[in-house]
Amino acid sequence: SNFDTDTVVSETAERGVTLNLKANTFTREHYDFMGWAATPNGAVAYEDKQEIENGFAVEKNATVNLYAVWEPKTYTYTIEYYKQKITDTVEDVDFELIEFVSKQDKYNITVVLTDAEKNAKIPDAHYSFDATLSKVSGTIDGDNTLVLKVYYKLDDHTLTFDTMGGSRIAPVKVRHGLTVAKPRDPVNGGYWFDGWYTDKTY
Repeated sequence: SNFDTDTVVSETAERGVTLNLKANTFTREHYDFMGWAATPNGAVAYEDKQEIENGFAVEKNATVNLYAVWEPKTYTYTIEYYKQKITDTVEDVDFELIEFVSKQDKYNITVVLTDAEKNAKIPDAHYSFDATLSKVSGTIDGDNTLVLKVYYKLDDHTLTFDTMGGSRIAPVKVRHGLTVAKPRDPVNGGYWFDGWYTDKTY
């Protein structure tokens, strides 16, 4: 991209005589000077200090304007990946860093993580991407401090108890990897409780 500035430097060239462009003295924070364009917002037509044989092919006493072309500098940003810990209860929420990846892009570019990047470090099938906690977009700053964060949460399961006509026992929500305490024995008048089974037809 080009940078419009009120600062102008001029030089006089004799028609038909080889011209050496002066070295660029302009600077722009977070940008590199690439050369000179012949039109505003144009592509580079002349390099810095370029030698131009026979000068510019223009009429006598004509004015030729050249425009600085600027390219954003490249900076580093980081993607951090976190997984949820197996904690004591589903109410506890704690994460640990599992990996980070450094990448680069141009200054002032807004980075948005792709689905592939979001799911790149999922530990296993019992984790899923947490859109609420994750920060998946940001604008490249000029000091390499942009950090995007991806969080993977553990699955939660609901364990239900079919007492087969006995007294009701409320369902229990449990995070994957945790154990469930044995509930109280259900009561069904005239029957002894024999235990719990996962096969209803047992």
